Amino acid sequence: MILAGMMTASGSSGSSHRDGPDSLGESSMRLVAEALSWRSVPYLLGGHGKDGADCSGFVSEALLRAEVGGSIPRSSAAFAQWGQKAAGGARPGDILVFGDGKTASHVGIALSVDRFIHAASEGPRTGVIISDLDESTWRPRLMAVRRPGKGKGKP
Repeated sequence: MILAGMMTASGSSGSSHRDGPDSLGESSMRLVAEALSWRSVPYLLGGHGKDGADCSGFVSEALLRAEVGGSIPRSSAAFAQWGQKAAGGARPGDILVFGDGKTASHVGIALSVDRFIHAASEGPRTGVIISDLDESTWRPRLMAVRRPGKGKGKP
């Protein structure tokens, strides 16, 4: 349902246009679709497969499988410097980096401006889940929004 709404808002999923400020590109659509296919995968520290994944393992493997390309990080800290800094807030397919303001400790993939998918290790729900940025834990810890594209770690 989330993917269908994004396709309607951005036009056809088969479009060959490049990402622009008001469009959702093909690579972002592939990444979101891949990320959603990981729902309910259990949390596993150090894991990066559908048998179990931690947060950075999930994000890096989803990027790889969606063929978003480039050199893909494997740690939350590396994701904080990867790609481009996203101006104007998150959009679907952006990488959300969470931490204490100095040290990144968690990553996820934006599904919309206020929802994201990630591998949670603690709390009432664990594993790959969808969360709302307005839950008390997330928005205060959001350190960076990184957009796959030219920048560190990208061709």
